[in-house]
Amino acid sequence: TTAETLIPGIGTTAADKYTSTSATVADSTLATASATNTVAAGNYSLSDITLAHAHQISKSGFVASAEAGTLSITVGSGSAVTVNIAANATLSEISAAINASGAEVSASIINDGTNDFLILTAKNSGDVNMITVTGTNTGVGTEFDFFDYAPPGANNSWVQQQDATDATVTINGIPVTSQTNSITTAISGLTLNLLKEDVGPTTLTVSKSNGAVANSLNA
Repeated sequence: TTAETLIPGIGTTAADKYTSTSATVADSTLATASATNTVAAGNYSLSDITLAHAHQISKSGFVASAEAGTLSITVGSGSAVTVNIAANATLSEISAAINASGAEVSASIINDGTNDFLILTAKNSGDVNMITVTGTNTGVGTEFDFFDYAPPGANNSWVQQQDATDATVTINGIPVTSQTNSITTAISGLTLNLLKEDVGPTTLTVSKSNGAVANSLNA
């Protein structure tokens, strides 16, 4: 007798219910994995791993503007977010305003011992999530042109610290691409977390285990 017969509405057998599924990567420095019971047992070859990165840009040389202004910040195909900047705002105040604005970037400041660098980092990784910034004075000045940036690469004295990239991994000879390092759609029911770039290969093993309880219930 099966559990689905004994308990109405239960669509799985006791053997299914008490089956555990594990997913392990031979070289756990490259990736880790977890699986639901829907994943069939088997081995998968993983190779040519590259990681997803978030776009990051930096710039120094800021001079406070006597006028107020705005920064329009866009990441990828998302909506532009307007950040209002007060007259004579410091770089620290501008960084704080960006972080409070809801824009899909985080702002920080690094001092190299001489200069302050404004660092903008996209909140989401993937090659579609590149940062665009447009600065506008509220008056007749042009000081906010300092913040203008159009991807990719370096322009208007901005330096691209990190390119926006997708994660890639070849699974059993099939190239797989993801905007993040956590891949949930390549193998249904399995989550693969990429940790380090490497040509590999290494092996992902999905295995099943049935406990004695299941055998007893199905007797």
